[in-house]
Amino acid sequence: RFLSTIATGKATQVGQLSFFGAQPWTEILPFSQLHKYLYVSGDYWIETTSKTNYALFVHTFTQAVNQTFHAQLDHAYSVGSFEHGVEIEWQQGLPSNFGVWGAGWFHYVTYMWVLIFSAKLILVLYFCFDAAKRIGIMKLQGTSYVRLWFLTIGRFILISFLMAVGLDLLASLWIPDDNVTFVRNVLEANSTVFAGILLVSLVLIVYAYRMKISHAIKNHKDTTGILVLNTVIKTVWILVLACLLVTLWSQYGHAVSILDQLKAWQTTAQTQRYGVFFPVESGLDALSAPSFGFQDKLYNEGKWLYPELNQMGAIYEDASQYEEGYLQLPQGPGFIRTIIVNPNFLRAFPLYRTNGHVVQVSEKQKKWVVLVPIIYRNHEKQILQFIKSERLFEFQTQSSHFNQKTPTYYEHQPIQILWLANHQQVFGFDPYVFPRQHSMIVQPILQVLTLANSLPNDRGAMTNGGGLDEALKIPLIHGSAKQTYRKIEPLLQHLQLNDNLYHFLSDDEAIQAQIQVIQDQLASVMIAALGISLCAYFLLVQSLKIFFTRYQRRFIVRRLYGIGLWRTYQEYWRFFLVTWVVQLGCLVLVTAWLASSLLPIFLAIMLALCLLEMLISAFLFFRFERRHVSRYLKKEW
Repeated sequence: RFLSTIATGKATQVGQLSFFGAQPWTEILPFSQLHKYLYVSGDYWIETTSKTNYALFVHTFTQAVNQTFHAQLDHAYSVGSFEHGVEIEWQQGLPSNFGVWGAGWFHYVTYMWVLIFSAKLILVLYFCFDAAKRIGIMKLQGTSYVRLWFLTIGRFILISFLMAVGLDLLASLWIPDDNVTFVRNVLEANSTVFAGILLVSLVLIVYAYRMKISHAIKNHKDTTGILVLNTVIKTVWILVLACLLVTLWSQYGHAVSILDQLKAWQTTAQTQRYGVFFPVESGLDALSAPSFGFQDKLYNEGKWLYPELNQMGAIYEDASQYEEGYLQLPQGPGFIRTIIVNPNFLRAFPLYRTNGHVVQVSEKQKKWVVLVPIIYRNHEKQILQFIKSERLFEFQTQSSHFNQKTPTYYEHQPIQILWLANHQQVFGFDPYVFPRQHSMIVQPILQVLTLANSLPNDRGAMTNGGGLDEALKIPLIHGSAKQTYRKIEPLLQHLQLNDNLYHFLSDDEAIQAQIQVIQDQLASVMIAALGISLCAYFLLVQSLKIFFTRYQRRFIVRRLYGIGLWRTYQEYWRFFLVTWVVQLGCLVLVTAWLASSLLPIFLAIMLALCLLEMLISAFLFFRFERRHVSRYLKKEW
């Protein structure tokens, strides 16, 4: 019996699951079917209603294992053999919210909440500052502090909360496939936000308690505290904004370069005939990491999946050492840059030997074959020495990582060099390999990987999740990625790789997917930068208004005497200069410590923000004086 998100029509389906929003086809199967989809070895988390039921389950499970595998066991298992209790070292090492989508971002969201809470505090303080006269009159009339808080700001918060909840409930009616859990989560989110606002708003009671009625009635406002706090928080917001803009700057340049490479690659004829697994998912590997780790999946890919895909004509070419990023990395002495290919690649993109014959390498070839342009003949000894060290490393890795007994033949594997004619170009089949030369590599050294001469470790990283730059390209059946995947899906299920490799796209589709990922990343950073810019602008407006209120007499008199803009607001410009010197000093110290190479970019962005703030300040001061000069002349000040 099973549950499913769709009605399958099978007699064994006992119910249909309801999910919020668009969800993939999901089934809940009996525990007895676990072995068809997952490794049996691993850690199990048992959910029961009581400790008694837990003990009963473990006891029954132990008896069943002993009875079923009695003939294969050296000794019977006890209950203690399977009990870990709640103190599992690996489980304790997991991050909070492990397994929740986006859990890795929660760390940064926590810091954003600090900034948001600070902005709320500034809002309330500014409200207190703006309503000081009203608060003083209510206090003079003997209004209690709680009622004063409610009439001044509490009523507004309550009405806003009710309106927000009502609008959210109405909006949820228009969302397809919503459920009670979704509505409850929306209400909880609203309640959390407004609880924070409510808590911060209690500052008004403290402000009213400490207020001097005589000062409030005369419209004398204490601006020092709120101005300092506002300036500190504005400084933090500007520094965060600068960091985001630097990130956007660097990502934008990198993204434009990658987009150009992908679009150029899209015009290549070979992209029409092959497909890749993209993206590659982690699946359920991490949940059983202590028992078998990800290496078993890699072993299955290299040992069992690759031969089947190779028989279908899959091309294997690892040209990552020629990617632009790799070319910029320093290399150790004796390093030789090579490409690893399989015989299918040589059939699709033939190369020629010095005698004019096409290079042909059989899958039964047990020697490790290296194709070297004849121009490198004088470096034969160095090439052999480097390849031997690489093959020894792969042998040692195979033995240690996969815990498999490896034939000693591969420890000192014979190496055969085939000399190629000079001036031949090899297609890189990777958009990041010499994109301006259409991924063509001139006179490279190639290593040929066959079924007989390679280890599972050699082929284990054939699906790295990188998309177009991964080594394995699978020919499409009738040009259809869906039809191709349907053919290999049973094999993936048998090898328990279907939880990792369930996205198969043609190269063209993978290009579009990667372009979309890059555009989404840029959009998310731009939205965050826009949000922080708006907050910084609001804090700037508050600072200017507080400053204008503090020196309003002085400013108005100077303007009436025709003094210029800069001399009229000289107190603010001095304050502006000091704050920006402090901000730039902090930035230089932090950047020099963490990322000195980014210091010029940071300085350029900070100077641009400084100039922008100066222009906005001048404009807002002009607006303030035009809007309020008549009021000040009527002695309201």
